[in-house]
Amino acid sequence: DRDAILTPQEGMTVYREDTNTLETYDGASWVNMITNKAKVGTFVAPAATGNLAVTGVGFKPKLVRFTVVPTASSGTNSLSNQGVMDGAGNQWSIANASRHGVSESDTSTPDTTKCIKSNSQSAGAVFTTDLSAAYVSMDTDGFTVNFTVASSSYTVLWEAIG
Repeated sequence: DRDAILTPQEGMTVYREDTNTLETYDGASWVNMITNKAKVGTFVAPAATGNLAVTGVGFKPKLVRFTVVPTASSGTNSLSNQGVMDGAGNQWSIANASRHGVSESDTSTPDTTKCIKSNSQSAGAVFTTDLSAAYVSMDTDGFTVNFTVASSSYTVLWEAIG
């Protein structure tokens, strides 16, 4: 039951069986994703640092959620990278990386200065941040993020909610 969640985290999504609706917590209230505006899309992360404006969304988002995946197959390695940003400038991201045959894995602590982040693990269990971007703005027809670490080796899936 959605109301049993005492401290929902921004970007948390639940399916309500009582109303057959999908709702996302925007930091202040639960937003019905069906009756409100929502759009999904992807982009290949840029090869160079700087601002990236995503347009064509059709509205000014209140919340954008991100998932980062390798553009090419990573074989048996595992990546799990999530992030979110809202219209008030709040943001967080968390990245996880592990390598097949290596016992160590890396789960970063939530980063409240980035909405997009991806880590990788190389031989010797060395973890590096391969991709990193921060909130810039929610725009009339989309949103803008600033990449401080860039790599076109990743695809960013996004979900904008209005």
